[in-house]
Amino acid sequence: MLSLAQNKLIHVAKRELDLSDREYRHILNEVAGVRSSKALDSRSFRRVIETFKSLGFVTRDRMRNMRVEGGASIAQIDYIRSLWARYTGHSQKTRDHRRTLAAFIRKKFEEYEDCQDLIEIENTLDPRTAHIVIGWLKRMVDKNEKIRTQEPVGSPG
Repeated sequence: MLSLAQNKLIHVAKRELDLSDREYRHILNEVAGVRSSKALDSRSFRRVIETFKSLGFVTRDRMRNMRVEGGASIAQIDYIRSLWARYTGHSQKTRDHRRTLAAFIRKKFEEYEDCQDLIEIENTLDPRTAHIVIGWLKRMVDKNEKIRTQEPVGSPG
């Protein structure tokens, strides 16, 4: 039986890979012979995670190792994600959050135009560019928050 952390990791991978429930259950069945992650044992869990990795899933530990020498820090990446969530109102756990943040970065920086997804962008983002993105996002968030706190036009003052 899986630990709570292992079960969470399986579902994080499902979400990060944007797998439909049907695709997810097909992988569980093909790789481990089960229909639910709750039925996985430690050996089948490792096989499923390896399959997810082969499809592009990157764990935080693996992400740290994959990041290019001199790349943006995990803290910078996390801060960018949280600022984008504040700006858009999307939870960081949604597809819209990842898709729109990736589109924003690709639009602002030509060198990221060919990146397929947010994970690829984050793995190649350099500290200077991350700093610039953080600056833009902070200003965008501040502007949004000022607009939200202003009195409506025409209200008695």
